[in-house]
Amino acid sequence: FREGDDENLPNRWWRTLDDPFQGLATCREIVQALESGDAESYECALPVHMDGSCNGLQHYAALGLDYAGAKAVNLIDDDKPHDVYSSVMAEVVKQVEADAANDPGIDPNRKLNRNEQAALNKYKAAKLVEGLIDRGVVKRTVMTGVYGVTLIGARIQIQEKIQEKLVKLRPEYDIHHHKEEVHHACAYLAKVTMLVMGELFTGARSTMNWLTQCARLISREEHPVAWVTPTGLPIVQPYRRKKPYEVATLLQNITTNDDSEDMPIHKQSQV
Repeated sequence: FREGDDENLPNRWWRTLDDPFQGLATCREIVQALESGDAESYECALPVHMDGSCNGLQHYAALGLDYAGAKAVNLIDDDKPHDVYSSVMAEVVKQVEADAANDPGIDPNRKLNRNEQAALNKYKAAKLVEGLIDRGVVKRTVMTGVYGVTLIGARIQIQEKIQEKLVKLRPEYDIHHHKEEVHHACAYLAKVTMLVMGELFTGARSTMNWLTQCARLISREEHPVAWVTPTGLPIVQPYRRKKPYEVATLLQNITTNDDSEDMPIHKQSQV
């Protein structure tokens, strides 16, 4: 620790740490604590980094006074901390395993009707992603779910993680050759994840639906969605329709957009 703290010594081992300057700061604090003469009562000046447990869900749980939701994201005292991402993962894994075990017994070489094709696709997708799902696969979708992530957005998030796992755990599987198969499997997994989220976070979903309905009613009257925060800060959603127009210059015509406050609001974006 003293070597790390002493600028005159050539040993710079702390540079190999994941967060080198945090490591150096810790070395200096330890040295100062030891040199204080009473290390046990030494007041450390290092900042303590804290993070919320899925902030979006915490806000919705507080807004809706949702006890179950608040407990899931550690807003309420309990015997042990909860991990909402692991809870979603466990339910997703359970559903995928059930779908992977449900072989429809359909011959893919014959002509299939729509229901048969859907059943076969679900089975193949579940078999592909089975064993690849962990906390990290669903985390981004859970985090962004309360901010209105779409099914397409969730599929993109999940596909990034699944492709990483396929390369690492199944190197014989060519993700480029089976690009369409991976795409469909991740779309299936995204749908399962969002269905699980809807079942687990009913309070947040109800609050989101209520806010969405309010936004629709407000935008229907050609008003932007606006509110004032508890600290008195006014918030106005600036989404308006854009009107393209051309500006003629000596060299060329440039097309730009008018999105001033005089333009009609963009109802879909407001919601």
